[in-house]
Amino acid sequence: MAKKGISKIKGPEEIHLGETVYYEVSRIYDLNDTEKVDFANWKIYVRDKGSFRELRQKPGTPPKKGYKIPLTINNQKLVGKEILIEAYLYEPEKSAPPGLKVKVLLGKNKKIDRVELFMRDDTPIEENTVLKYGQSIKVKVYTQNMPGEKIKLSLYEDDVNGPGHSTKNEKNKVASITRNLNKDGFLWHEFKLPVEFSKIANAVMDGSHDKIHEYYVVAETAQHKSVSKNAEVKNPDYIFTQTVSSSIDSNKIYGKEILIEEVVIKGKYKKQVGVDPMEKFGRSTVGVKAPPVVKQDDKNKVCECEAKVRAFMRMLRYKEGTDKDTGYTTQYSGKQFSDMSKHPEKVITAGKYSSSAAGAYQIMTDTWKNLTGYYQDENKKWHYSEKIDYAKKYNITSFDQESQDKFCLVIMKLNYVKDRSDSFYNPTIWKDKKKHIRDTEKEEKIKEWRKRFKGQQGDIIQMIIDNDIKRAALISSLCWASLPDSPYGQQQPGYTFAIVKAIYENYLREELNETQTWNLYLKKGFLKEFGYGCCKGDIKEEPTNSTCPEDCSQCFEYSDVVNNPRINNQSDNVNKNRFHRKMRYNNSHPEGYYHTGTDILASLNTPLKSMLCGEVTEAYNTGGDLGIIVTIKSKDKDGDLIWIRYCHLNSLSVKKGQKIKHGANIGLSGNTGNAKGVLPQYHHVHIEASTDGIFYKGKTRVDPEQYMKTKFDETTKGNPIK
Repeated sequence: MAKKGISKIKGPEEIHLGETVYYEVSRIYDLNDTEKVDFANWKIYVRDKGSFRELRQKPGTPPKKGYKIPLTINNQKLVGKEILIEAYLYEPEKSAPPGLKVKVLLGKNKKIDRVELFMRDDTPIEENTVLKYGQSIKVKVYTQNMPGEKIKLSLYEDDVNGPGHSTKNEKNKVASITRNLNKDGFLWHEFKLPVEFSKIANAVMDGSHDKIHEYYVVAETAQHKSVSKNAEVKNPDYIFTQTVSSSIDSNKIYGKEILIEEVVIKGKYKKQVGVDPMEKFGRSTVGVKAPPVVKQDDKNKVCECEAKVRAFMRMLRYKEGTDKDTGYTTQYSGKQFSDMSKHPEKVITAGKYSSSAAGAYQIMTDTWKNLTGYYQDENKKWHYSEKIDYAKKYNITSFDQESQDKFCLVIMKLNYVKDRSDSFYNPTIWKDKKKHIRDTEKEEKIKEWRKRFKGQQGDIIQMIIDNDIKRAALISSLCWASLPDSPYGQQQPGYTFAIVKAIYENYLREELNETQTWNLYLKKGFLKEFGYGCCKGDIKEEPTNSTCPEDCSQCFEYSDVVNNPRINNQSDNVNKNRFHRKMRYNNSHPEGYYHTGTDILASLNTPLKSMLCGEVTEAYNTGGDLGIIVTIKSKDKDGDLIWIRYCHLNSLSVKKGQKIKHGANIGLSGNTGNAKGVLPQYHHVHIEASTDGIFYKGKTRVDPEQYMKTKFDETTKGNPIK
């Protein structure tokens, strides 16, 4: 056989990623008789660890042949490497000539090539793959000419027909994260699909009540975007076909997508509720009205306030991973305990972390001790004080299920009324164990994050009752690190309050309609035990005189703010704590001053009653010396206007604009404002009165005692006059 050869390869000696260039040989010939040959074979090699290895083409790609071939390099990993292009007739030589060495350079045209979805084991997610909540989606992003750049990945729940990312789905984003591509322009990330995503989809998104939820991922920079295919996930809350009578209980199916089709079953017409909306047959949709608002005066009906608090507690347990009944016996790391006579008080170590958290609300040992009346001195020794024994106060005798629920209520009610210390807002972080080098960058990040808590503290239970769920969740995150604002947890950027709210609202619907799939152990009326009077019959109101008009426009029969009222004796002379009776002296007022109101003794969280009928003009936390206040505008027995202000409350039961009768509950006594340092035996409600509603620096303050049902003598004892 005659020898045959190839002339030198011509083409650029540099090739940019993503660009197409051409390489050719001028002629192919026979060395003996110059017989012309029709084509050359081509192979591409890359230098790897000192030698050349062949670059394999995708399966099914035909081999390159001919005088002239196009070449495009898309593999980011080849940037900076040397490749060898060789044309041959029979066997490649892996040398030059006739081969040509070419340098691969970064291209000018940036591109997100594709976004692909896989299972955690790298199995591709195909059209017929159906996932379950609790699994993860692995996202792989391939790019060109973008090594090391930041790229944002966003997970969306798809409610719109057709492929791709629709602007209608913008509100359906459930998670997002920004990360850097590696040096090869590649990135992979796992999005977990927790069950709360299904709650969000069903509670917030449009058209998501069918049996399959769809999720997709958008990878984007400011200039580039690419969208993955959809991944299908089974909706655990979907209701399948159920035969019912023609009457539908809206309380049972409120919030669900209902489709009704007339079918004949054994000669009789019945209706099917929850027919699969994906089936292609004729049917009609039926709107189901929301259940009626629960009235507080209906006997044996759900108390809306208690439903709110229960739903919030269930949300906490869901986020802590203790929402099943076994949650009550769960310790940190999932270990179980059996003795519920008290807190296990055992530290569990798992991985790098250790914790004594136990029970449905993952209560720590120190928290348990504090709630049961113990406190530590400067030497870390424990001492008991009955004054702070909230277990005794609220009849908590063990660490059983009901006790744990009550402990959660105590934490929400009392543990976060006061603001955090200055060290919380201005932490000192050290880079080294010997504490020589401060980590100022980390300190600034923490300071910025913790600003959101400033001035937001208070009674979490009251926040929930007042529908201030965002603030309640914010302050609760100081205790439960699984919440998104926690200063202690490491939260995912995509985990937001919207998710918390969706979970809470889903549980609230269950509580109001009594369709709970799992329950707490609190008994009905538990809020009354903790001093909240928002449900009918929780707090007994004084029977009002029939001469007081129903519109509360005037009051003819006054009430006491508490039963059997007594004047505070904190200053060793009750008259110093009454309006303009006896001068007070201190360093700030060496010349003396008069008290601006009257202090009536009231232990913490005593229900307070309005002294007159009227309209609430103020009900809020001043953030100043007076703390939480309520002001009520009234007309007295003589028809004269009078404003009564109640100060230092712990919580509110009324809102601005509300009209109430005398004797009606307005809130719970407390020690907010400048009363926070008062000894327990002197806890009180500070009451002021004004004829024009101007209190601070006003000239119209008057003695509030003239509007109290009980009168007091003018002696130094200030005894009630019978």
